[in-house]
Amino acid sequence: MFSNLFRPVYISIDLGTANTLISIDGEVVLNQPSVIAVQKNPRQIAAVGNEAKKMIGRSPADIDVIRPLRNGQIADIEYAGFMLEQFLRDVVKRRGVYRRRIVMMICVPCNSTQIEQRAIRESGMAAGAKEVFLIEEPLAAAVGAGLDIARTEGNMVVDIGGGTTDIAIISYNAIVTSNSIRVAGDAFDQAIMSYIRQTFSVQIGESTAESIKMKIGTVIDKDPLTKLQIRARNIATSLPTQFTLDSNDIKKALDNSVTSIINAIRETMDQSPSELASDIAAVGMVITGGGALIDGLPQLISDQTGLHVIKADDPLKCVSVGCAQTIKELETAKQRKMLF
Repeated sequence: MFSNLFRPVYISIDLGTANTLISIDGEVVLNQPSVIAVQKNPRQIAAVGNEAKKMIGRSPADIDVIRPLRNGQIADIEYAGFMLEQFLRDVVKRRGVYRRRIVMMICVPCNSTQIEQRAIRESGMAAGAKEVFLIEEPLAAAVGAGLDIARTEGNMVVDIGGGTTDIAIISYNAIVTSNSIRVAGDAFDQAIMSYIRQTFSVQIGESTAESIKMKIGTVIDKDPLTKLQIRARNIATSLPTQFTLDSNDIKKALDNSVTSIINAIRETMDQSPSELASDIAAVGMVITGGGALIDGLPQLISDQTGLHVIKADDPLKCVSVGCAQTIKELETAKQRKMLF
């Protein structure tokens, strides 16, 4: 019992555009939307996570519902820090680890600035961490997907998250070639909203678009078609209406977005050193993130690129798992160094 008080606790955080996952000693203890609701007067946090997401499109005038991460970047540093600090305080209090030395690793977007990184570090320290490390998402995703990133041969990971699709070729524990485009889960939702507005003359919100994507989202032809009844507001009459969507509609809606991802994969291969490109041609790539769950996406990428494509076993948790594994290995390496 007393020995546990002196043993460090390892907290790893996947700070994603769509969701934030927090793990303690490798166990996921929090998985909530990256959303914060703020009351204007007096200025205070009204809700975070699931409760804040429920307010999207429904909040009163004196409450702003904010997604502090957009397009794979920290769009609002202040509120990203508030949200993360609130998540961490809740987890630390609930788990009773506030008396132990907390070592923390946080995944950050590839293109995050020094200012953004400092704000994230400070949020971790404010929640009680004694040390805070940062890791880029593609590296964490690769580790979480089971790739041996230390080997000399190249590994390729395509992480289709909420705000960005990050493509990286990794060797010797480092990213050699990478590409990041702002086409991912959020763009899929927007494409569905736009298609429905143009095709059916009705308006739907982000939450409905996300639900449609999860239920009948596909990028390949389906036979038989999967259908879904939707209630929404008619643009012309402003009255509620009901219509039927099928999987072929979603395929059409997502076509341009998926093409952009495939083109980015090709560009990354073109930019990579020839030896690493040969490695990837031989072993293929791993896709992670929520976008990997879209029906038929691995097959379509393989057909269009000629590369073998493997979907990670648990795409949504790859970054979180990889982050947890990396921080444990980092701390073990530090302890070994102290011994010698």
